[in-house]
Amino acid sequence: MKTNLFKVLDDFEQHLSNLSIEVSPPLKCFEKSLLYAIQVLNDLKIEIVNHDFIDNQDEINFFKNIKPQLTSKAIYINTLYQIEPHISLLSTNKQQEFYKRELFKLQIFFEDNKDFYHYYKMKHTHFDIFYFLRNKHNIRLNLDAYLINSDLQFSTSHDYKLALIMANETLYFPK
Repeated sequence: MKTNLFKVLDDFEQHLSNLSIEVSPPLKCFEKSLLYAIQVLNDLKIEIVNHDFIDNQDEINFFKNIKPQLTSKAIYINTLYQIEPHISLLSTNKQQEFYKRELFKLQIFFEDNKDFYHYYKMKHTHFDIFYFLRNKHNIRLNLDAYLINSDLQFSTSHDYKLALIMANETLYFPK
């Protein structure tokens, strides 16, 4: 299944790249991209919920390396989609103030999640069985409230947090 998942990821990236070239204005591109990302995640959810992973490592790989990349793109696109209509109406000074406030929020996010961020950046694996296996939630490992309302067959305790970190890195450290 690993090859198929990486193909999904490659196809996803290619489709988003094509949309950014073919669709304008930016708001329309963000809208189409977000709808596409949501559809890909929904299709993947159906496949994963009905799929038995080969072993724990296969499941960890999906929830640590595949799903967060897709989810982070959706979060990133949604953020841009939410910002674009508001920012375009502001003067240059007001735009700068807005961006400073947003950067400050991102700094707080990284500070609030510094332990897990360090785990991710250092490519640690010692807690992967708790963070990236389904139904292995340990409430002592700083669970997010979103988990209460998520589909536990398509979520782990930290895959969404990792996706948020990845999306926020893209916002905070644009390439």
